[in-house]
Parts: sequence; C-alpha cells; structure tokens
Amino acid sequence: MTDGAVDITKVKPISFDPFGNGYYGVGEKVGNAFKDGMQLK
Repeated sequence: MTDGAVDITKVKPISFDPFGNGYYGVGEKVGNAFKDGMQLK
C-alpha cells in the first residue's frame, strides 16, 4: 500500500468456476480505462 492506495500489481485475485469446480487466477493489465477507447473514434 502506498499512501493508502492498494498496489494492484501485488494483489493476486482468483475466481471460482462452480461448474468445473476450479479456481482461476486473474491476469495482467491489458489496457488503460478512458484512454485506449479514444483511439477508436
């Protein structure tokens, strides 16, 4: 944590698949919110 903000690069979230009874890790950053979409205009 830096200045009260969570360092998302250090968080290791997981997701549970109830149909396959498996746990899956969530991957890396894939884009920038409110910025990358502007290239489509």
